[in-house]
Amino acid sequence: MGADHYRYMYSLPGIGDMLQGMLDKGLEFPEFQIDHIANFAYGNLIFITYEPFPEMHNVFKRFAKVFEQTYTRFLDLKKAEAQAREAQIEASLERVRASSMAMHKTEDISNVVVVFFEQLKLLDINFIQSWINVFHLDQGYFDIWLSPVESVYNEPKHFQMPSSLFEDTSIKSWKQGLP
Repeated sequence: MGADHYRYMYSLPGIGDMLQGMLDKGLEFPEFQIDHIANFAYGNLIFITYEPFPEMHNVFKRFAKVFEQTYTRFLDLKKAEAQAREAQIEASLERVRASSMAMHKTEDISNVVVVFFEQLKLLDINFIQSWINVFHLDQGYFDIWLSPVESVYNEPKHFQMPSSLFEDTSIKSWKQGLP
């Protein structure tokens, strides 16, 4: 590989910017280089030299093996973190579900919205407030239960609003099954 290859690489998005940075620092594209490639389970490592180094091939392979082991460990940790997060979410959902199942009258939704709010906070979700809307479209209104808002009010609030106020947003998306 040589200068022609670098000129081609220079035309690629992202890589061209990196190569331009090298040129800006005074580096030049080599006329000749050797790419030593050591494969591992998820890809390969490339060692670029300006001359042959056959005596280093086993060393390159060892680097690839060590990287594979490290990367496998990284993937295992990532998977374990995802499983732990999923367990946290499931526990929070179960607490909201239990609160919902404990409702005996409509006013108990105030308790559910508070539990919902607390569980989202426990999941480190950055948000301000949670609402539960119950639509009574045939009667022209809907109920809104709002969670407390820190430093504003500490108790849940309940309002009845004319459905026409939210016909183009919440109700429309709800009717269409949108998230």
